[in-house]
Amino acid sequence: MIPSWPPGPRLLGPLLAELRAARGWSQQRLAAELAAMTGRTLVALGRAAAAVPLLTPVVAAPGRPRRSAVYGGWLARAHLGLGAEPEACAVAGEALLDAVRSGSPRAVGQLTEFRRGLARRPPGPATRGYARLLAATRPYLPSRHPWRPSPPVSCEARRDGGTTGAGPNR
Repeated sequence: MIPSWPPGPRLLGPLLAELRAARGWSQQRLAAELAAMTGRTLVALGRAAAAVPLLTPVVAAPGRPRRSAVYGGWLARAHLGLGAEPEACAVAGEALLDAVRSGSPRAVGQLTEFRRGLARRPPGPATRGYARLLAATRPYLPSRHPWRPSPPVSCEARRDGGTTGAGPNR
């Protein structure tokens, strides 16, 4: 049974606890997804301290490498926002390996944002270790723009004789 929505505004923490305690797989999944999305939003808003406890269980959950890679990138960005480069690089390294396992270009996008943020920091042992791991895994990372086996269809090949909007209709 899904808990009923309360009539007034509620704090997010008690609502998440209620959803986690509710019976059923869908409510638990909803609570975990809600926590992950809230953590992502907090990182985007620059509230990294509040995001770390929400993202950590999602990243640590086994068996879902794509999800761990995507949210691992967000968690690494949160640690970086807190100034914890060693923790950020450790989380990003695990997320990098999960991105290779899952083949997810979306996860690579999050890690690219992390790398850009890391480039603005002074180099240290953790950042050099992450750079070595990134260099080693780069050939195995999925591309955002996969190679196309054939060129796109031109407007001359259309059956209705129309154009693609690039020029005047003839």
